Amino acid sequence: MESHNSKYNRAKGAVVLAAGFNAHRQLDPTSKVTNIHSFRQISHAETYDPDVEWKKHAVPAALWSSTLLYKDNKLIHRGESGGYPQNEVNLHLDPRVVTFFGDISGIKGFCSQAGDLFRFMPHPSKQDSPFLREPINTENLPSLRTIKVTRVAIAGNGKVCVAVHAYDDPDDGGSEDFSDDDDNFGPTMVDRQLCDPTPPSSRPQPIEDDIYTYPELNCLFTGCCVQTIHIFKKDETYPGVADLVATSTTFTVLTGDHRVVTMGDPRYPDLLGRTPSSTRDAAAFGAVSALDGIPVRKIVAGSWMVAAVSEENDLYIWGHCLPIPPTRKDHARLSKLLHAVNEEGQREEVHLVDVDGGVDVADVAVGDEHVVVLTTEGAVWGFGSNEYGQLGLGEMVKGTEGEWVRCRGLGEGEGGRVVEVKAGPLSTFLVVVKNSSARKENAVMNE
Repeated sequence: MESHNSKYNRAKGAVVLAAGFNAHRQLDPTSKVTNIHSFRQISHAETYDPDVEWKKHAVPAALWSSTLLYKDNKLIHRGESGGYPQNEVNLHLDPRVVTFFGDISGIKGFCSQAGDLFRFMPHPSKQDSPFLREPINTENLPSLRTIKVTRVAIAGNGKVCVAVHAYDDPDDGGSEDFSDDDDNFGPTMVDRQLCDPTPPSSRPQPIEDDIYTYPELNCLFTGCCVQTIHIFKKDETYPGVADLVATSTTFTVLTGDHRVVTMGDPRYPDLLGRTPSSTRDAAAFGAVSALDGIPVRKIVAGSWMVAAVSEENDLYIWGHCLPIPPTRKDHARLSKLLHAVNEEGQREEVHLVDVDGGVDVADVAVGDEHVVVLTTEGAVWGFGSNEYGQLGLGEMVKGTEGEWVRCRGLGEGEGGRVVEVKAGPLSTFLVVVKNSSARKENAVMNE
């Protein structure tokens, strides 16, 4: 199936627009306002290319108090993380090789393509080298096994899931050898070859993907309290882990064969998208039965919601209304989205969402109190709270009152087309490509 933005692969970069919570200057470091209520340009990503994996995400991480952006071929940190000041800092990292993770306090680290784990440990004397390579302690893991870390997800309750490729032969992983003075990154990170130099066709194949759960992040490195080891065999049952995301209390996995499984706190079954039972324990990954037979290509999560986009461009959402006073209108807005009922009047565990009469969905982003959808035609729709300006609807609009609202004025008719959406807890980012193809199509769309 052709991607909705594959026709724009001639783009020479993109601009990033943002709206929402800016108290830590994580959106616009030049602005002193706490909330940005209308979308404004905050960055230009020269490298953006939807057909190249490492170039197709202009906003690799958007957290509560910090944001990572590609800007002028550099990976930039904005906001506060672990003592970083409220300004813009070049992280001196090669964007081709990293998958970031973090929590409400900011960036915590990243996984390299070579399967190594790096912790974010900034200190004033080395602001250009904030990452330290720190391997997972394997004392309590299966013996005679080499692992490569692929993803780390941190839930709002502090619990952590780590996805790894596991190899039987200790030499199979082919892990990069680092000397002691290579532990710190500097400006020459590209030269350190954190990419796996072996051609994909020649690399050994892992026997399985494992997911380890820990009560907190530090336990990864001390080796204590490995709570569960979940096995995703490389076979017809679960052909590996394609993605891993976290909510406040649960974890969701997209498997290699486009299925969705969840695990987590049984007290919040709405976030599991399924009802736990004696045979479907919440503490073990179990299939979201409402999505059986529906190939899913993308999953995203906010604190209290999970969204999935199918191969057929349909949008599915499940979650739990925020535990906030019922006087907040946000509760009523999200309740209509998350607590849908079927024709028999029964509550649906997973809701098939109808946006603008059933348009095809290209991308979706989920925050704490809002959802943003990008259609295959390039239109952006929002649902939920605009209390902090996160939907870009202006200062006077506090929310969508239980309906999907078109987020307009995003470069349409100006030679631009939105090709990606991203959300922080209280913010939204739009990646807009501007080139001759986009100008031509937008002219047709606006006739």
